[in-house]
Amino acid sequence: MKNSKQSLLSYELNLYKQLYDAENKYRNDFSDRVFKTITVLISLVGSLIWLTIKFSTIYKEQCCYLQCFNILLLILSYVITVTIIYLFFRILYNYRETKIDTEEIYKIIEEYKQNNIDENVIILTDKTLINSYRNAAIKNSKENEKRIQTFRITYRLIFTDIIFLGVTFLIEIFC
Repeated sequence: MKNSKQSLLSYELNLYKQLYDAENKYRNDFSDRVFKTITVLISLVGSLIWLTIKFSTIYKEQCCYLQCFNILLLILSYVITVTIIYLFFRILYNYRETKIDTEEIYKIIEEYKQNNIDENVIILTDKTLINSYRNAAIKNSKENEKRIQTFRITYRLIFTDIIFLGVTFLIEIFC
């Protein structure tokens, strides 16, 4: 019975360890995807600056309604772009990774050894590790999910900004 309990604990420990490692790998893969967004952000900022310069040169030639509409689109694009940049940096730097506290585990193992519970040291250590890995995997999973939601919002805003910039571009080119 003791051996089956120990093998169950080992299985559970390996399972949570794999989940913890999988969440860390997922976080790293996701970070790579986020860094690819830098090109899109630079393009948005560059096109916004170009459209603003272009607007300032043709401002006097446009009728009043087009001027107001163009200014409104540019202001909306600036607000959306600043929001996108804020969310982007929030995705990059607002991640709270939970790690396994190796010092705490070391202390617990030493305490188990000092109390002469040698036959139960492995079981107690496994239980401690299971709790540590489970808690860390759950917290990292929640953090990854928050980042994904923020990333989705960011890309929706990027597409909205592209539409506003496109309309602004068409107004400035054809009018």
